[in-house]
Amino acid sequence: MASISKLDDRVAVQIRSHLVINSVECVVRELLVNALEANSTKIIAKIDLETLSVCFEDNGNGICKEDLESIYKRYHSSKNLENRTENGAHRGEALNSIIECSGSTVVESMVNGQATSQFHMSKASDLENIVSVVSNYFETTKRARHGTTIMITRLFSRSPVRYQYLKEGYRANWLKRVLKPLLFEVLHEYPKVRVDIQIRSGSHFDKVLTLEIDNARELFSTLFILPLDCLVPINGSDGDYCIEGFVCVESFRSNLQYVFFNGQRANLSRGQNTRLLKIFQNYGRYAGRQGVINKAISKSPIFYINVRYSGKVENQNHESKAFEFVKQLLVFSLEKLGYILRTETPPSSQRSTTESLDASRSNDYSIADSETSHETDGSPNSFHTLSTLSMILLEEGNFKLVKQILALVILITTNGCLYAIDQHACDERIQLEDLLEEFIGNVLDPLCDLSVKCTVPISFSVSSEDKQDFDESIETLLQYGIRYTIQNNTIKLTHLPLVMAKFNDSEALKECLLQFHDDLKDRKKVPMSACDTWFLKVKNIPSMIYEAFVSQACKLSVKFGDTLTDTEMEYLVVKLGRCILPFQCAHGRPTIVEVDFEEPVNFTEDMDIK
Repeated sequence: MASISKLDDRVAVQIRSHLVINSVECVVRELLVNALEANSTKIIAKIDLETLSVCFEDNGNGICKEDLESIYKRYHSSKNLENRTENGAHRGEALNSIIECSGSTVVESMVNGQATSQFHMSKASDLENIVSVVSNYFETTKRARHGTTIMITRLFSRSPVRYQYLKEGYRANWLKRVLKPLLFEVLHEYPKVRVDIQIRSGSHFDKVLTLEIDNARELFSTLFILPLDCLVPINGSDGDYCIEGFVCVESFRSNLQYVFFNGQRANLSRGQNTRLLKIFQNYGRYAGRQGVINKAISKSPIFYINVRYSGKVENQNHESKAFEFVKQLLVFSLEKLGYILRTETPPSSQRSTTESLDASRSNDYSIADSETSHETDGSPNSFHTLSTLSMILLEEGNFKLVKQILALVILITTNGCLYAIDQHACDERIQLEDLLEEFIGNVLDPLCDLSVKCTVPISFSVSSEDKQDFDESIETLLQYGIRYTIQNNTIKLTHLPLVMAKFNDSEALKECLLQFHDDLKDRKKVPMSACDTWFLKVKNIPSMIYEAFVSQACKLSVKFGDTLTDTEMEYLVVKLGRCILPFQCAHGRPTIVEVDFEEPVNFTEDMDIK
């Protein structure tokens, strides 16, 4: 009896799109979900990234004869789209889109020992020969009494630009960066299903991954190479909601944060993601132990949470309620694990000044553009953020020094207003930009070697996949003065830049370098050549080097209690006005604020500020 039917016109209109399949991973997801929904217990996926060809073999239910003519038609599906909760699949368009963009597609299926279908789409005239060639190419196995084999060659070959772009974009780390997260998203609710992943190397397919696990925790441990005992289970229930999952108490890694609602990956807003990460940051070691400059390292916690709720809470607010329950359970679980709530915000939670403002606006700036969470002391009307302050007003001759107060603050008048400048924050900003500009200049100088030999080499072990990242980034890190050797799975750091020469914490260095690799893959950091100015290049250096310069700038700058001459104060004000980010120190504190008086005051005449 046929199980594939045409969708209702109303549903077809709702799901209409111009492009459903746009990458190899989209094809893998679709075929994997289809195999799972056909009750497959064994799946073999073969992928050729050189020709963008994919083959899936499964032992599922198979495709019956009545469905043969419908499997490639758009808006035809065996899925119930009116009340859909299954994980991940598209909505009846996938195979149609695959055919539209591939060189040839062959489907062979068995139902109760009978070959019920052999259907293919190709422009070739010798179709029987095409089927034979494709089957031999993918080295397909003989099917049992039931199951399906889908063979797709030269994906996107009908779109030459996309085909060439994707061929050049897929590299060896595709398995780690793209495929493994995809496999976890799809398979986390399918225990005891065996999945073999084979990737073509030369003239044959090599098995690179075999999954046959009992639960999501074991799957996560296997895919992301984390010790199982580091993944601590968490669970709870509250009326209609039930949560199961785990948190990792040893490792930290970006892009390994998973929240699912009824098996589907939750589409959390940026604010919701921030609130979840904030919970981890506020507890124990999740706030970060001391890093390269005695500053807490910004860490990305690892966790998996799957929220299930009954049908009677299916309404527009159910995900918001589920999210609140997730937050409560995380707090309870972390406290139960012995983590203590921090009363202070860790330094790593402060906003990075290098990412918050655009360098092109440095000549005429409003401090309202640069958000800061720091509150000023004193009465509510004593200070407020600047409305507008042109940097031209801080040029020599455009302002007047009033005096230094308590060896803490420099008072100036300009444009009829009184401003207070934090002398330490001011000099810290000046020192930081001078240090970073010099460092970036040295990085770009092909004759400059920034490496300083470590007194004692620093060694740490990494996984095989992380080792590959270190192999690929040797030249990238060398330009920053970081040299290392690789032997088996051990990384030995032999040189560091001068600003970090005395640092020897192997674990902190390992975490920072792994984070740098993740940022490169996610394009949060790009090659220096992609940025026009030294300031824009700063965000692409490893974060541990930036933090080390922040620490050095703090140590070099004027301290509270240092008495300054008029010449020294004028120098600081003029230099601050030439900074790209003049309104924030290296740690995010304001450098200058306008003094607000209850009664209007005109500062065009000399005044004695007591």
